[in-house]
Amino acid sequence: MKSFYMYEDQQRCFIKSLQSCFVGEVCRIENDESGEELLDLLGGIDQIEDNSSDILTIYCVLTMNCNLGCSYCFEKDKPRKDCVLSKEKIVDGISTIISSKNATSINVVFTGGEPLLKYDSLKYIVECLNTKYGEKCGYGLITNGTVLDEQKIEFFSKNKFSLQISIDGNRPVHDSIRKYVNDNKGSYDLILNNLGKIYKFGYDLGVAIRFNLGNRNYDFDSAFEAISKFKDVNNIETVIYPGFLSVNPNDEMYVDLNQQKAIIRAFLESAAKYNLNTIDRWNNAEMCMFKNKSGITIGADGMLYKCYSIVGDANYVIGKLSDYTDDCMVGSGSLCELSNCFYSNICYGGCPYNTYITNGKMDRDCQYELIDYINKAIFITELGKLVNLSFEEAISSIKKLMVD
Repeated sequence: MKSFYMYEDQQRCFIKSLQSCFVGEVCRIENDESGEELLDLLGGIDQIEDNSSDILTIYCVLTMNCNLGCSYCFEKDKPRKDCVLSKEKIVDGISTIISSKNATSINVVFTGGEPLLKYDSLKYIVECLNTKYGEKCGYGLITNGTVLDEQKIEFFSKNKFSLQISIDGNRPVHDSIRKYVNDNKGSYDLILNNLGKIYKFGYDLGVAIRFNLGNRNYDFDSAFEAISKFKDVNNIETVIYPGFLSVNPNDEMYVDLNQQKAIIRAFLESAAKYNLNTIDRWNNAEMCMFKNKSGITIGADGMLYKCYSIVGDANYVIGKLSDYTDDCMVGSGSLCELSNCFYSNICYGGCPYNTYITNGKMDRDCQYELIDYINKAIFITELGKLVNLSFEEAISSIKKLMVD
């Protein structure tokens, strides 16, 4: 089933596909009281070919050590140790995984802890994989952004990395959360400075700036204004995106549904104000690694997992890297049994790590009302001045259509 939004007023009618994220205007169809002609029209708008199983994704946790001590980090209670495997063993293990899959492309993502504390190992692994697989391999990096320099940026540019860097709102909020372990000082200014280096020295990069959202994040203007000064030059593509923190309800950073809605609205309105590119859909984990059969995580302990957020939990070890078999790649499949749900084919039961946080089990995480609000808010923001209603009125007027 395909899912579409429709927003119309007396003059115009706009639709959005929740699969392809195509947004466009459609002509009104006269004498179509049943709506069948409109549904036929929508059914032919986007024919999506699912090739996700042809893309192999390998997350590599180079270290559990980190120079920051973020209050909400999912690794904060785990030993801060480097990977027990040598860089040569990691290359051998990745090669074994690749040889077992008939993938058209390979995406290797380095994470931690702070993976750039093991930059020499990262560089060695990339160079070895390039020699063996050439352009078939693509690379990603999840970093806190504090230890970037011109040399590293040059290497990432040469190898066309996608970088993810986290900022937690404006300077006071960020610095109260993302502090250095050794002196308890904030990291906001250094991260913004290093972002500037990316745009000064980098090229052929993807840059995703993740804003971790909790109950202190309502003012984004100062951070977004600073980011807006970094121009997308030298084929650097930038996107900012929101990520709600996975924390227990009794955590000081927890936000309830009404707070989430208010934060998202503030986020999208501020992004539009500063003309920043943001997400065109919020899918609450989609067909993530835990669910699919084309992704795996190599933990710093040398073990294999189906989610990098649960590295170190012996209950979710699926094997050793040295003993890898194809069975290690098998995921849970969709966690949602509601095939007629409007959002089932973009969320597949949500992010299981959210339930893990509350009860220790990776399970279905239905957030229907939130995914409904966020995606409608994105659609209204995309339409911008074409909408002549208030924000909340416009959201409530959106119709949902499902097409075979």
